[in-house]
Amino acid sequence: MESRHNSSSAWFEFKVAILVLLLLVDLGINSSAEYDNFEESKIRTVHVLLVAAQFLIQVSIFSVIFLMMCDTFLFQVGLLGPLAREFRFVFVINAIYILLSVLLGSCRIENTQPGSMINELWENKLYMAISTIHKLVAPIYYSSNLRSAVHLGSTKFFIQEEWFDLNPSGGNRFDSWKKVVSL
Repeated sequence: MESRHNSSSAWFEFKVAILVLLLLVDLGINSSAEYDNFEESKIRTVHVLLVAAQFLIQVSIFSVIFLMMCDTFLFQVGLLGPLAREFRFVFVINAIYILLSVLLGSCRIENTQPGSMINELWENKLYMAISTIHKLVAPIYYSSNLRSAVHLGSTKFFIQEEWFDLNPSGGNRFDSWKKVVSL
């Protein structure tokens, strides 16, 4: 049992490391895409590639969180409702942030022409508004993903007794579901 726990722990730590790496790459793209000038003839191509890369990275971030959830007791016994309620916010913020990133990237692609400078984007009021909202949501996105990873490391998601009262004193056979239903 101990070696299985050590193996699970190492696998969990690996997933956390991958998550942090992906979050840092996404942060790097956010930090440079709107501020770096690229070669004039390739500016649109570079922005298309950045949007595609960022989309794939953000989907990968969500996938890593999902894979971390797959290891939990609740997921393994099919109690997805309590697990989904526990992590509802991270699901919502991931969807919002991916949508904002794609919208911002599309607006960036649409408004960059060969020969234009990156600072010309800021003259577009719509672009400025989307970018501002995107930058305000970004810290919430990053922190909620990190917080979820830490939360998923809690033993409560791996111990059956945390979710079921296996030795109810008296009562009927449905007493063991009280914790699950009350979530």
